[in-house]
Amino acid sequence: MSLALSAVSEKWKSEFLAMVRAEHPPSHAALIEKIRSAPDDLCFHSACFGHSLYQLWSAEHINHIAAFINERFPGKRIIEVCAGDGRLTRYLIAAGVPMLQATDTLEADKSECDFKQQDYGQDVRKIEAVAAAIEAQANLVVVSWPPYGSDVVDRLLAAGFSVLFIGEGDGGCCGNDATWNNEHEHIDCGEFQLCRTDFVFDNYTAFNHSRTVLFPAPNRGT
Repeated sequence: MSLALSAVSEKWKSEFLAMVRAEHPPSHAALIEKIRSAPDDLCFHSACFGHSLYQLWSAEHINHIAAFINERFPGKRIIEVCAGDGRLTRYLIAAGVPMLQATDTLEADKSECDFKQQDYGQDVRKIEAVAAAIEAQANLVVVSWPPYGSDVVDRLLAAGFSVLFIGEGDGGCCGNDATWNNEHEHIDCGEFQLCRTDFVFDNYTAFNHSRTVLFPAPNRGT
């Protein structure tokens, strides 16, 4: 890579990271436009994979999630586990969801954490996922992109909690494949769900590698 192209790539990455880490989520259209302005697709993917970016939150996707939670779990006790930097909880609160807290183990050796280059938020509380749900007496636990092989969703279900999962689906690169043997309901977020393994360059679009899915608490419904 030439020095000139390297400088362009680094400038683009800096602008992209500022957009996806902003206080308020960008619009879906703004995200697509920014990604398509990347010098090349490698620049986009290296920005995501090099900075622990998994789901690229848009205002529309957040609003879909918020509307679903407020319709199905009105006035209920809701927490996020495996929260990383806590951005999803902050976005949901701003969208009108009464989230109680964002939590994470904050430890590299825990299966539900991806410690690699993770910037943990100061408002993210250190506590194990099931312990956090029990302590909060949660009615719904939000989990976004648990690392590949993590059984955190299964453990939460076994403990009697409903789980709203956001990440790659059955056979994808996050969570545990066995999780999908549990009862689940796909939540339609339209075209607005965008993640780091989607391709949005030129005229080729392949969205929705990730899913928004409700796993109802066993024998308890939602």
